[in-house]
Amino acid sequence: MRKVLYIAVAACGLFACTRKEIIVSEPCNFTVTLEEVRGTKVKAKVVPQNRDATYVLSVISSYDPSFDNTPEALAADQVSIMKEVYSREREAGNFSDQFCFRGERTLKYQGLVSDTDHKLLLLQINPKEQSMVGKPLVVPFHTLPVERDTDLTFDVRFQDGKMTIVPSDPDKTFYWEYDNTRVIEDEFIAPGVFLYKVINLYEDYDFMLHLLDKGTQEWDFYAQDNEIQDDEDLTVMIVGYDNGEMTTEVTSVRFICHRDGPIEVLEND
Repeated sequence: MRKVLYIAVAACGLFACTRKEIIVSEPCNFTVTLEEVRGTKVKAKVVPQNRDATYVLSVISSYDPSFDNTPEALAADQVSIMKEVYSREREAGNFSDQFCFRGERTLKYQGLVSDTDHKLLLLQINPKEQSMVGKPLVVPFHTLPVERDTDLTFDVRFQDGKMTIVPSDPDKTFYWEYDNTRVIEDEFIAPGVFLYKVINLYEDYDFMLHLLDKGTQEWDFYAQDNEIQDDEDLTVMIVGYDNGEMTTEVTSVRFICHRDGPIEVLEND
């Protein structure tokens, strides 16, 4: 792998609260600020008046049949879903650890539908009773359009244990990564899903701007990757990326590295 070792930071979980449970049963005021709205993601800052108040935050798209329901009905659906999941997953932790946050938080939601109305739904929760406290808070927003760059393509070439990636436009930014093909297929089903998950993780930790490339890129597998195995089945994935969004379809090439021979291309998508 080239850069994906950064995934180790995922050990810092996003769920709230491992300290002693404090139950706040009185309604609390919340301030929700949309710090960033893009085509497929939103970043919201939540500031509760009482730092011990427990809450959940979810995103609803206008494609959801329940979108036009009242805030109370949306909240009731959310609570019902959490209770149903918790009834099956009690061994994973207490109710608040599985679903809730406490204190001031900046939360990111990805995989949204571009150029579409959405709602942020915030509920204060009593985790002991598994019920809502006070009234739900709804913050509407509209995601930006995402323009696909149909002109940006990538030519992947192999020679003597080396790979060269040549973009059709040397001035446009892109991200590339490779990994063992079996790992990709077993854990992520497809190269595009793998790359999407990796990019989302890097975005969560503000790494992406440091990982983008421009122009022709060269990589010597056996000189630059100490973990690569002889005759290893690998897949390289490349995607255009700009302004916080993937701008092209994922280009992927499956190949086998031979230390004593040329790289063998198996699939070129």
